[in-house]
Amino acid sequence: MPAFGTATRIVLLFATVAAIPLVARADCSDAESTADDSYAYARRALHELDFDSAQSLMRRARDAAEEAQSEAEECGCDDAASYADDAYTNARRAYNASNLRELRYYATRAMKAADKVRDAASSCN
Repeated sequence: MPAFGTATRIVLLFATVAAIPLVARADCSDAESTADDSYAYARRALHELDFDSAQSLMRRARDAAEEAQSEAEECGCDDAASYADDAYTNARRAYNASNLRELRYYATRAMKAADKVRDAASSCN
C-alpha cells in the first residue's frame, strides 16, 4: 500500500504543477478594456478638426495601447499582445505626426490594430 500512496502523491504533485500556469493566468478582460479605450481615443482623434486636440487624443490612445499590451502579456494572450504592440506603434506615430493628414493615417491604423486586440483578448478569456 505505501507504494500506491507514494505514486498517488507523485501524480498529484505533477498534476498540480502542470495546472499552475492555467491558474496563474488572469482572464484578458483588462486587455480587452484598455484596447477598447485605445480604439475610442484614436477614433475621436480621427474625427478631430484641431491638430493639437487630435494629438492629445492620440497620446491617450498610445498610453492605452501600451497598457493593453502589458495586460495581454500578463494574461498570456500572445496574439493580443502583438496586436497591442502594433496599436501602440501606430498611435505613437500618429502622436508624433507633423500634420493632421499624417495623424489621421496612423490613427486609422492604430484603430484597426486596437480592434484586433479586442477580438484576440476576448478569444483568450
